[in-house]
Amino acid sequence: LEWEYIVYGPDLPSLEVIADASNLTRDTLAAARPVLRRVLPWAAPYLAEEEKRRYRQIAAGEFVDNEFYYWTGQVAEVLSGDTFLVTVNDLGDTVKFRLNNADCPYPGQPYYEEALGRAKELVLGQTVSLRSGESDALGRRTGWLEYGPMGESLARTLISDGLARMPSPGGGQYANYYAAEEKAAQDTLNGIWSLPDPESPAAYRQRQIEKTGQDPEAGK
Repeated sequence: LEWEYIVYGPDLPSLEVIADASNLTRDTLAAARPVLRRVLPWAAPYLAEEEKRRYRQIAAGEFVDNEFYYWTGQVAEVLSGDTFLVTVNDLGDTVKFRLNNADCPYPGQPYYEEALGRAKELVLGQTVSLRSGESDALGRRTGWLEYGPMGESLARTLISDGLARMPSPGGGQYANYYAAEEKAAQDTLNGIWSLPDPESPAAYRQRQIEKTGQDPEAGK
């Protein structure tokens, strides 16, 4: 890596400065564990305790919320249109991964099976790229999933096909990321938009919680 020389310079007070000095981001540092493992023993005297803890976790391959990770892996199982088990190459482990920029129908909603089938068609058994920055309340890693040689966004494909909706308002910074794709699906009556008054997954989830006390999201 071009910045490996920089990190051995004598006057850098932290790995944050290393990132700034080499025009890299913490995303890239997170993906560079082998170098981190070599650098940390040397850099430890220059780091605050919180920095040492965070970078040791990254170097060990542990998850640190609010750090972005870039991985490749194979989709071992499609649990629903927006939730997957992925064997991550860099970790040698399987994680449960939930899209954070699309909501697919739940079991019992129209087009649940179609969304599930489309996701299987596109990614089951395939090598995919993941970008993840946090875990949700159910302990799943959440983020972006890209597939195919051109790095297509699975969320974008599902929303364009009318098999997913953007997350409801308040669903995070990516809630409106694919607004144009969703509007096009509505205009062409694709998938769920062919229904006269489609209930959003978020509304269905809340209704089921109130009716049964069970969260359908926990079943994904």
